[in-house]
Amino acid sequence: MQTLLKTFRTIFEKKIFVIHISFFVLIVCLLDLMNPFYVLVKGLFTELSGNWIDNMIVLVNNIMNRNTILFYMLITFAIALGLGIVLSAFFSGLLYLLSKTVDNSDYRIKSNEYVKGFLMYFVRLTVVLFVIIYLILLLFFSYLVMISPTLIIGKITESNPDGIITFKIFLIVSLVIMYLLFLIIRIYLIYMIPACFKTTGFLRISLKVAGSSFIRSLLAFLFMDLFYVGMISFLGIVRSGLLKFILAFLMNSCFWSTVIVWLFYHFNHTIIKKNIPID
Repeated sequence: MQTLLKTFRTIFEKKIFVIHISFFVLIVCLLDLMNPFYVLVKGLFTELSGNWIDNMIVLVNNIMNRNTILFYMLITFAIALGLGIVLSAFFSGLLYLLSKTVDNSDYRIKSNEYVKGFLMYFVRLTVVLFVIIYLILLLFFSYLVMISPTLIIGKITESNPDGIITFKIFLIVSLVIMYLLFLIIRIYLIYMIPACFKTTGFLRISLKVAGSSFIRSLLAFLFMDLFYVGMISFLGIVRSGLLKFILAFLMNSCFWSTVIVWLFYHFNHTIIKKNIPID
């Protein structure tokens, strides 16, 4: 509760964080209007024959084929590196200011400090973001291997009413396990972001902070995920395109501003409370 109160106070007192994050969210929302991904996926599934289980099996076999897996791995590497560079260029200066603010609530933000943070931490934050994004993308590739047996069960039992029930149980269990695995790995990786502004040993510190506050972090990230899913579900029922765009911008700006600022405060609070040495 203490970290959450400090989070809201910082957001209200120092508008630069909200303005900067909101500007980034606005860019993402505008790019999303021109995003061809949804159309491509819809077209791909239209071209594939059979029901959704057949479609998923075809996609999994295509991606995991030994002739194509190297290509997908290289694409994953390029995506992670590209996103790491773009996000670091946009956020390294801001997160440096946030780290200084969290360390000292009386810290006065100066414009030249933003540039200083960018010059000092652009490369380091790029490395951190690349590692996080790349490992998460690899995790999703591993999900394809995990889900394959469940899909095969569904294909075998799709004509049997009792078999369909078994398939649904297997599918739900698989999805729950996959989500929990993603949640746990994300907890142990995400603290590298605030840690990289304090030490070069950001991976070691990230693991210690995650381990020291695992239950609290687990509950916090679970709540964030549920809230975000609820937010997306709400936006899904909005019919007006303009209204949906405005709401998506406002809600994502508030959500991500709170999450990012809270992450740094929670990291700092854990370091102090658990007496974790930075050096």
